[in-house]
Amino acid sequence: MRTYSVGDPLADLNVKADFENQTPGQSLALTTFERLSEDILRLAREMGMDSRQINFTRVQQEQLRLLFVKANKTIDASKDYVKGVENHRNYAQHYSVQLEDAAEKYDFLSSDYRRNKADLEAVKVKIGQLDSKVTKEMEAMKREIKELRELVKTRAV
Repeated sequence: MRTYSVGDPLADLNVKADFENQTPGQSLALTTFERLSEDILRLAREMGMDSRQINFTRVQQEQLRLLFVKANKTIDASKDYVKGVENHRNYAQHYSVQLEDAAEKYDFLSSDYRRNKADLEAVKVKIGQLDSKVTKEMEAMKREIKELRELVKTRAV
């Protein structure tokens, strides 16, 4: 991490690059960028640039470096976001398959229920018809028994 001395224009920016969680490529890119920035500043001094312009160039270089770090953090955050979205998609796909299976089972069970209900209604109608028929036959048998008793009484007398 770069440190700044008092009076350094970059010290006023109060910025420190976060070198944690960097990939080797990012770390190498920052190292290369810093080396090239130092080369630019050295060449500026050798060419006779005044200290004000050199400090201005240093501030610009640091702003570019911080922009690079921020862009990498944004990329990492977007990767995490994409990973989260993919997890949600996988979760949704998993449960949509289960919901489809449940819907198929429901359709089967509901059609089976309707079929069984219709069968039970048909049985209920048949039982009603048989009950009516049995009731009529019982009434006829009661009449016949009554007639037979009366016939037995009349012959016994």
